[in-house]
Amino acid sequence: MEIFLDKFRVGLIVVFMFCFSSPVFAQPTDSKDDLGTTIEAFGKLSNGQKNMILGATGMPSASSFNIAGLAANLIFGAIGLIAFVYGKKQSSWVPMVIGIILMVYPYFVGGTFLLYGIGIALTACLYFFRE
Repeated sequence: MEIFLDKFRVGLIVVFMFCFSSPVFAQPTDSKDDLGTTIEAFGKLSNGQKNMILGATGMPSASSFNIAGLAANLIFGAIGLIAFVYGKKQSSWVPMVIGIILMVYPYFVGGTFLLYGIGIALTACLYFFRE
């Protein structure tokens, strides 16, 4: 928990330093579109600066974010939730455990192909190890 709080504090410091040192934020603007100017200022940064800011705030970097991985997290997380609820209603521990694993494993696996491979294997385990 302490490591998380330290990273969170560092992320806040980096964001505040970026906001108050950027010339876009230093000049008063008459427009009400502050989000638009923030996005515009973020778009003018180099990729290294963007990744540093995103990494300090705990968000995935622009280069590591992909839709296929997000879809895998969503699909197998939903299958895991359904398996967990089914196992709980049936008082069967096998679908409950596999459901928990399906919901948790995407947080520890980085590659997209690995995400889909493990997810398909665990979903197959739900079918073959049913009672």
